[in-house]
Amino acid sequence: MDPIEVVDIHTHVVPVDVMSAPGRGLPSVVPGADPDHAELLTAGGRRRVLPATAWDLGLRLRDMDEQGVTRQVLSPLPDLFAYDAETAPATDWCRAVNDWTAAAVRGRPGRFDGLAILPLQDPEAAAHVLDEVADGPLCGVLLGSSVAGTPLTDQRYEEIFRLAAALDLCVLVHAVPGPHFAAVAGRTQNRALAAAASLPGEISSVGLGLLAAGQAGRPGPRIALSHCGGGMPLLTGRLAAAQGEPADPQRFWYDSVAFDHSLVDAVAERVGPRRVLAGSDYPSALPAWPPHVGAASAENAAAFLGPRSQLHQQLHAAPSPRSA
Repeated sequence: MDPIEVVDIHTHVVPVDVMSAPGRGLPSVVPGADPDHAELLTAGGRRRVLPATAWDLGLRLRDMDEQGVTRQVLSPLPDLFAYDAETAPATDWCRAVNDWTAAAVRGRPGRFDGLAILPLQDPEAAAHVLDEVADGPLCGVLLGSSVAGTPLTDQRYEEIFRLAAALDLCVLVHAVPGPHFAAVAGRTQNRALAAAASLPGEISSVGLGLLAAGQAGRPGPRIALSHCGGGMPLLTGRLAAAQGEPADPQRFWYDSVAFDHSLVDAVAERVGPRRVLAGSDYPSALPAWPPHVGAASAENAAAFLGPRSQLHQQLHAAPSPRSA
């Protein structure tokens, strides 16, 4: 029997060799205290220490082999969205990051698939970049749950979802800090605690908002919600009561980054095991999903990532004709 292929769909990269110089209003990197680390500086002044596995694919592959992960889906760290930057530099920035991710996928086709980022502060520019993504090896896009304070459920982003569907690109929505994050961080002076308290609500609100806006009833892209959707599938009863008809959380996929196997199991019971994806948040965290999630990870990931992904092409390649 062939070994089980395990696919981690929630991992992040930081392409340090394309990072801008500090002071340009874009994310930048400065050397760390040792060669195995670097420091990320965001336009908002946040400083974050990164391990070399964020950019060194050789080290990443070593970790994957040790962790029993066959393939990762690479997406830029959300700190790299640059949604606060001006449109022109942000667009160039997204293209440079996407080119780096595409090169990583091309260089190791059996180990990586990848997602792009878009300059969502300008939906028209984002649409142009999305068109360009469809010409390369990346199979989808990573979008933040809000864009410089504007929720992803705002009507201005409806065309991005429509275009992603038309181009057969998947969409992974990643929770990003909102006003509740800022409030908790201000009271506790602890960003990790603020993220734990607020990000589940951010991503849950996007899922519920898309359902309420009728996204489930129209053709749309394949959408996955990070961090187990913040438990969103367990909250749809209120939405169903308000609209007088069931709200179908099976419209989405959900990754397993919940830090609570019982929540992952409850979401799987509500939406079905085929809608749960193995995810770790690597390199910030290591794989820690229930065994059944890992066992189903390749087929589930292929269904979400779609035919543009190298994983899907590998798993669903037409069999070779038998020799006469």
